[in-house]
Amino acid sequence: MIKRAVPAVIMLLAFSLQLQAQGGGGITVKGTVVDNNAEPLIGASVVVKGNTSLGTVTDFDGNFWE
Repeated sequence: MIKRAVPAVIMLLAFSLQLQAQGGGGITVKGTVVDNNAEPLIGASVVVKGNTSLGTVTDFDGNFWE
């Protein structure tokens, strides 16, 4: 379940960091992590691939923002 959703989220976060490095600062990445049944995943870790110090955790509705 999580294995399918997390890579997409990681790519979104990595993309936002690349934009910030190019001068696009002030970008907020947000989304929702769900399982195969479209149910929200509470407390899922969302991190930038290769930099686990940049990330967040999903809320009660599976939402995250960073």
